[in-house]
Amino acid sequence: MIFVTSNKGKVEEISTMLGMQLENTNLELDEIQDINIANVAIHKAKQAYGILQKPLIVDDTGIEIVDWNGFPGPLLAHIVKSGGMPLMLSMMKGAAKRDAVFKTVIAYHTGAEVLTYEGALEGSIAGEIKGKRGFGIDAIFIPRGQNQTYAEMSLDEKNKISHRFLAVSKLKKYLEEHK
Repeated sequence: MIFVTSNKGKVEEISTMLGMQLENTNLELDEIQDINIANVAIHKAKQAYGILQKPLIVDDTGIEIVDWNGFPGPLLAHIVKSGGMPLMLSMMKGAAKRDAVFKTVIAYHTGAEVLTYEGALEGSIAGEIKGKRGFGIDAIFIPRGQNQTYAEMSLDEKNKISHRFLAVSKLKKYLEEHK
């Protein structure tokens, strides 16, 4: 299966979770500006299918800060590109509540339709960068019930609980049922 992304970390994670090596293709796709993560993923899947004309998956990930009414959502990518985790921590400076929901939506274009699978994990934004693994904002997200950021966990530990794991599990179930 083709996974359209420029993020090699996502390719490794999702390949491991699905139990199959994904073919990675990086395309320059328009990313619509929408606060709804699913809308962004669906748009990218349709655009990528228009180019490749083959079944494929794309994903979009965002983090919703509870006290910010879901911001930045899928706009997280712009924060990561603009200043990364230091910028996110600066934006959260002085926040009394740091509750957040990390979400991934995987859009699977079958050739006939786009199916979406969402994974969401509640947690909080740490007060400082902790850990060296992962990518994006892994070093500042602490899943609820855990005392480590994603970046402090082994890949195996992270892959058993993450927002991405929850979305991929739904996709994997669909693929197994529709072989």
